[in-house]
Amino acid sequence: MLKKYLIQRSSAILFYVSLLMFAAGLFLCVPFFVGIAYDHYIPCARLAAAFLLPGVALSVLALIGTLVGAPETITLKDAMFICTAAWILFSLVGAIPFFILTTLPPEDAFFESVSGITTTGFTMFADIAHQPYSILFWRSFSQWLGGIGILSVFLLIGYKGGAATNKLFYAEGHKITTGNPGQGPFQRALGFIAVYGITSIVLFIILMALDLNFFDALNHTLTTVSTGGFSIYDDSIGHYAAAGVPHALFIEIVIMVFMITGGINFFIHTQVLHGSIKGLWDNTQMRLFWALLFGGGALLFFSRLYSPTAGMHNHINTESWTVSLRESAFQIVSFITTTGYTTRTVSDPVFTVIGQQLFLVLMIIGGCSGSTSGGFKIIRIAVLFKLVNQRLVKINSGPYHRVPLHIDGVIVPPEEIRRIIVIFFVWLCIAVIGGMVTALFSNLSAWESFSGMFSAIGNIGPTFIDQTDFIALHPIVKYTLCFGMLAGRLELLPVLLILNRQFYR
Repeated sequence: MLKKYLIQRSSAILFYVSLLMFAAGLFLCVPFFVGIAYDHYIPCARLAAAFLLPGVALSVLALIGTLVGAPETITLKDAMFICTAAWILFSLVGAIPFFILTTLPPEDAFFESVSGITTTGFTMFADIAHQPYSILFWRSFSQWLGGIGILSVFLLIGYKGGAATNKLFYAEGHKITTGNPGQGPFQRALGFIAVYGITSIVLFIILMALDLNFFDALNHTLTTVSTGGFSIYDDSIGHYAAAGVPHALFIEIVIMVFMITGGINFFIHTQVLHGSIKGLWDNTQMRLFWALLFGGGALLFFSRLYSPTAGMHNHINTESWTVSLRESAFQIVSFITTTGYTTRTVSDPVFTVIGQQLFLVLMIIGGCSGSTSGGFKIIRIAVLFKLVNQRLVKINSGPYHRVPLHIDGVIVPPEEIRRIIVIFFVWLCIAVIGGMVTALFSNLSAWESFSGMFSAIGNIGPTFIDQTDFIALHPIVKYTLCFGMLAGRLELLPVLLILNRQFYR
């Protein structure tokens, strides 16, 4: 069936996948010049073999593919296949630098690549700070590309109008609400990229003003705006406070602000730039976002200060209130936006059991639809809550009373409600199966095993697994997590559809 489908649709699939890979090849060449500038101890030929050669080769092959293929009208089925194939191919090519310039084995190089491009933030490195500058930049740059969405880039490079681009935009996953449903995919992508670029430039300037060096500011800009969370230090953003950097507190505050920016629907930013700031609070998704942010932060803060002791008594923790508030606020922002930065390891005992349970819940929920965040998305959680209320109202009103489900005055179509329910069910199934696979092929606890898969599907990164144990995971577990990261980034259905035999009929 797969062979028949590919033959029938080969021309369109080849054209659009090639177009995406042409852009990917150009992007892969960029870290070569970073290596020339910083990695003086690495031979130029080796840097070229890691970045320039595969990048140029991919772009040339992709260019040939665009000439052989044809920009035919595509179906939603085609769009999902193209989307999934492009992300997998980009992940495979993106693994080449890790394999050539580091000591990572092939499966770990692929894992690192998937983690970057899906903006998850898992890492197979135990000594991040000692990796080549070109590798550190590629990790960060791949997250920035993943955040902007390679398909958004496609919409600008290969825009030809009509249904094809609409379907590709839909398949990549920025759905539910976009802030301006009247816009076409090209206008939406253009607005998204413009805000993304402006936000990146502003953050970079601020971090430089806080006395970060050029390389630190650049990398943390790329991984903050994308809500990816890769850092160039083993202790993440906590490095600056631990190293006694003078403006460490302000660096954390600025990064928190821009993590929130990345976790909010980017089309709301467009409204704000046009002078309308009410979009930050006048809709269901944003109100729930702020409630989770401040409510979760307060819960984590007080759970750290007020902890149980032996017997039936409780006591106030002697830890500084300011330290607790600072670390709690940072971690909540990092988790709800699925960035994954840390100022303290999330498995640290200072985060009580209820705090760690809160982290798992936020891994599931994630940020806003239309943002760079991962997770199930806040707007879908809102729909499920309203669906429960709709059921209760219908029971009280009688079986023949129609009770439409509204979000911000707009009726949610029944098909969209069914789609949300399916995605939520599949989300939980993959999380449970992945957690069981992890437990089967490791000595990790149930708590640790499930946290890994929850983090993978939510594209967040931090887990309750010690980094040494994480690196030593069985290859089967690593590939399972890779599947989870890709499925989470592509919002599950495109990945599952291409694995379904009915898809190719």
